[in-house]
Amino acid sequence: MKMSSMFSALALLAMAFSVRAQQQTVEGAHLFLSKVAGQGGTTFQVDGGDGWSRVRVERSYCRYYGYDTVSGIRAGEHDCSDFKSSTHAIDSRSLVSAASLSRCATQIKATRAGGREFTLNDSGRNYWDVRMPPQPGSFDIDWGKVAEVKRDGSAINVTGIRPAIRFQMASEALAVRVAYAMEFLRTECDATSGTGF
Repeated sequence: MKMSSMFSALALLAMAFSVRAQQQTVEGAHLFLSKVAGQGGTTFQVDGGDGWSRVRVERSYCRYYGYDTVSGIRAGEHDCSDFKSSTHAIDSRSLVSAASLSRCATQIKATRAGGREFTLNDSGRNYWDVRMPPQPGSFDIDWGKVAEVKRDGSAINVTGIRPAIRFQMASEALAVRVAYAMEFLRTECDATSGTGF
């Protein structure tokens, strides 16, 4: 009888440790995201208002060649006063790390994208030299401001923050787990959750 009581007590103790080990916490969600980022294979895009992985830049210098309408010969080169802006696609960035900044904030780091220069032309008459600035190497996610975490296959969109971020996971199965951890952080950090609405 004493032996069975001891086994029962040990079984209850083992169950308690098992339940505690599987308990979901904010810290556990941050740790999970950090481990996934460290494995590599995840890319992301940002949308600062101009579309996914698009950057708005000013055409910083304009060379205008006046054409002689009869001969078609370039009459000269002049600075333009018409400084237009344009949007340009940039490549997806590789996720390098995800670190907890605080209980409700995560910083993701990416491979740094350097600036580049290129020339645009408008029907061979106007030429703009465009200088695209270097892209940031890190972005902060304030989970209390995230409006939605939405998974679509192996992609996860995190919106309501600026810039919005779209993660592309290595597989759909991994995306399910990552989206769950992100949604957990969003709901745990929602400042309006105590209002009953």
